[in-house]
Amino acid sequence: MVEYPVSYECPLPVPYETFPVVGIADSNDPSLTRPELLDAKLDTEQVREVVWLALDRDTSPRSLPHIVDKDSLLLNGILSPAR
Repeated sequence: MVEYPVSYECPLPVPYETFPVVGIADSNDPSLTRPELLDAKLDTEQVREVVWLALDRDTSPRSLPHIVDKDSLLLNGILSPAR
């Protein structure tokens, strides 16, 4: 049997504030306009609202709304300036 230490210190290579943060939202979140069960089929507007809720919950300096220009478009996973 492998024994792991109860706790140990591990110095971080960079300040904690620079680590990416993940915002999590699900379809049954009560703050949504139309919350649904986790296994329900969602329409485009519901998916959009869940995605934006998750993005809004990441308030770190490296969140997408902070690093991607407001007028940029996401096309097939590639960011490009809006035309």
